[in-house]
Amino acid sequence: MESIATVMAVIAAVVLAFTEKYPRDLFDLITGLNRWVLRVAACAALMPDAYPPFRLDMGATEP
Repeated sequence: MESIATVMAVIAAVVLAFTEKYPRDLFDLITGLNRWVLRVAACAALMPDAYPPFRLDMGATEP
């Protein structure tokens, strides 16, 4: 996702160079993508190492 936002920012820079206006829809999209990427990175960074096992049968010995 980071590279998509970078490509869109370059496109916005080219549009800005020719029209002297930053497209509002493109700004909103780039900002939204950056927020999503940072939110996912923060969630991944804050995940604990000890996480419950991903299986349906918990077994008789596990709580």
